[in-house]
Amino acid sequence: MSYCDNCKPKNAAPEQEAKQKRTRAPSKYNAYFQEKMKLEEIKKLPHKERMQRIGEMWKNDKESYSSVVKGREPIPEAAAPAVVPSAPAQAI
Repeated sequence: MSYCDNCKPKNAAPEQEAKQKRTRAPSKYNAYFQEKMKLEEIKKLPHKERMQRIGEMWKNDKESYSSVVKGREPIPEAAAPAVVPSAPAQAI
């Protein structure tokens, strides 16, 4: 059964176009999480405890974890937005 464009039921699946999905590079947390999930001591834990343990580990290690993650590089200082001080208001 085919429908005209105006008569399609509301629950009909949307037509998919041939678009390429953009995927972001993994964040530092994602890379850290994947790395820690490979540890044997973590694999032995139940799911909920595994997530808690990795979260606790991340809180302790995030400052020392590498800033360069596969596919993502830190923003150079020149590209970072500069803070411009505002000029003092003139008295009239």
